[in-house]
Order: sequence, then structure tokens, then C-alpha cells
Amino acid sequence: MNQERLSRIRDFAQRLAAYIDSQNDRALLHDLLYKSKDWEIRNALVKAQRRSAQSDLLFTLNDYIDVFLAEDAMGFESPGLIRDLIAIGLIEQLHQRGFLGKPGVIEDVTAEPAD
Repeated sequence: MNQERLSRIRDFAQRLAAYIDSQNDRALLHDLLYKSKDWEIRNALVKAQRRSAQSDLLFTLNDYIDVFLAEDAMGFESPGLIRDLIAIGLIEQLHQRGFLGKPGVIEDVTAEPAD
């Protein structure tokens, strides 16, 4: 994976973290960390995008394409790898923002998924 693609994924995770923090959207965080099927991740992102449309959009179509569908010299990247990189970036950013220190958040994030 090239550095430009990694930078796009990092930026995407930062925007998601800012949104989760500002909206206290623990459900989105949980979905992004624990849902394993591609359609579940897409569904969580589309729902968040609809909610964000009332003010600033969370991401654009081009952002989504650049992160999830872009092709580099090696071909398409694994959706699982992209999900993992976003999850790691989310945790890092939310830790830096102090979001994970809010009451109950760490329990929400570390709780075993119900599905």
C-alpha cells in the first residue's frame, strides 16, 4: 500500500474520530470496531453520513472511493486490512481527544459484540 493511500485512510479515520467525539456516537464506534461484514461497515458509514448531512458532510463520495475502492500498483487492498487500519486510527485519535476517558466509553468499546 502506498503512502498516499495510507494518508487517505488516516485522514478518513481522523474525520470519523472527530465526528464520533463531537456527536458522542458510541454506536458508530462500536460498529466500526466490531462489525465484520463489509455491508455492515458500509451501512454504519451511510447512516452516519445521513446524520452528518444536517451540517457538514462526514465524507464525500470521492473520499469513500479513495479509501475503500482505490487501486494502487498492487491492485485492490483487502477490505479487512482497510477496516483494521481505520479502527486503529480511530482508537488512536479518540485516545488523543480524551474520548475514551469519558464515563462508560471504554466499557462500550471493549465489550464483546452482541452479534
